[in-house]
Formats: sequence, C-alpha cells, structure tokens
Amino acid sequence: SDVTMHRLAQNAFSRKLLARGDVLFHSAERATDMYFVAKGSLEYVCTESRADFRVKPVRKDEEWVSEPVLWLSEWYHVGLLTSLV
Repeated sequence: SDVTMHRLAQNAFSRKLLARGDVLFHSAERATDMYFVAKGSLEYVCTESRADFRVKPVRKDEEWVSEPVLWLSEWYHVGLLTSLV
C-alpha cells in the first residue's frame, strides 16, 4: 500500500554525508547497513586475499555496497570504503 511504502521510505533509508577521504567502514568491522551512492563516488579497497580485485570504484547510481547485511544475521566487511568526492 502507499502507506506502507511511505513508512518504509521514512524509516528504512537515511542519508550520510561524506567529505573527501572520509571512511564509511573499515575491514573486519561488523556490517550494519547497506549503502547506495546518490552523489559522488567511493573507493572500495578489498583486504580479502582471495578477491578478484583489490581496488574498485563505487559510483553514483551504478552499484550498492554491503548487500549481505540484508540476508545474514552477522557479517563483517572485508575491505575499506572511502569517499573520493
């Protein structure tokens, strides 16, 4: 219903403002939120040795970060997420 969608939008989403160089999360930190980039870009540096990549850009409207937190009862980040702009 419209009421349910409105409540979801009001309570499930929040905005975080980051300056260049701000760290959103660190490796081995417990994940609590999923993130979308609305403006600017971030850089994800993976610390997991088995990863297919080491550094990955995360740009506006292209990707999301930390989706497993939605499906797992406990999950820890395996990289560092930093704001570029």
